[in-house]
Amino acid sequence: MSLAVDIRARRGAFTLDVAFECPAGGRVAILGRNGSGKTSLVHAIAGLLPIESGSIRFAGETWLDSEKRVFVAPPARSIGVLFQELRLFPHLTVLDNIMFGLRARGMAPGEAKREAERWLHEVGLGDRAKLLPATLSGGEAQRVALVRAMATRPRILLLDEPLASIDQELRAPTLLLIRNLVREYEGMVLLVTHDPDLASTFVDRYVLLEDGRIRGQGPVSDLEA
Repeated sequence: MSLAVDIRARRGAFTLDVAFECPAGGRVAILGRNGSGKTSLVHAIAGLLPIESGSIRFAGETWLDSEKRVFVAPPARSIGVLFQELRLFPHLTVLDNIMFGLRARGMAPGEAKREAERWLHEVGLGDRAKLLPATLSGGEAQRVALVRAMATRPRILLLDEPLASIDQELRAPTLLLIRNLVREYEGMVLLVTHDPDLASTFVDRYVLLEDGRIRGQGPVSDLEA
């Protein structure tokens, strides 16, 4: 189930113009400085950013083709996104945040509740199920957002700067938790980060962005050379 991206998009004066492929089951880092277009790229893949022209194909499916006017809506792309700003629903409890995606994909209420509770226990938040996101610590909110992204068992998992909102003393345990969960995940992972050291702990390939264009790509071992 490979991913092929060839797109051009604009955000104000910024232009994103990229073409690359990810192999089936690949773990790929999208590297670059702030403002290089990393988040714009993953939002485009998820269907959250308007595209001027190009195509996105995954596992033989066409999610976007500007010439043929094909556009598959985000919910139908089977993508889980851990947003940099988390984007938990503030009016829903922790449990309901996780159940939301499961219910949207047709899972029965009782089954969705059991599955959400299982995930919360997996990340040590079983006792936070009835709380609202505003009452959580930064690390707890990060875990809830990660679980919400993974609970639907998406075919692609997009992690946008997963440690950005974590205090320094919590980075190591949070990184270990994410790494353990991702290790058991069978789909494709795209990790957005500005940190090559973080990338080397998660992925096997990288794509380097600069000013909205790809300046390099290859095995992550090249970054250590």
